[in-house]
Amino acid sequence: MKLLVNTVSELGAAVKAVRKTQSLRQDDLGFMAGCSHKFIVDVEKGKKTVQIGLVLNLLSELGIDVYLDVPDSALSRLAEAGLIDQQTLGSNHA
Repeated sequence: MKLLVNTVSELGAAVKAVRKTQSLRQDDLGFMAGCSHKFIVDVEKGKKTVQIGLVLNLLSELGIDVYLDVPDSALSRLAEAGLIDQQTLGSNHA
């Protein structure tokens, strides 16, 4: 299911819900994701200063994929940066 997340609190609530459905304790998830129990607590509480790299590891460990809905005006720059291929760029402009 796609879930629109606008705040760190919403992200934290989603992480907590998924963790609980997988019957994972915070410290076990922290071990699996390579971070501390406190980090998991901070994410679930919606702390705004958590490290994005660790959050992405945590989401991946929970099986949560992250997609960005990038404005079409930025697609050529994404292609230049190698983040999308020219074929993708062409199909989005068609």
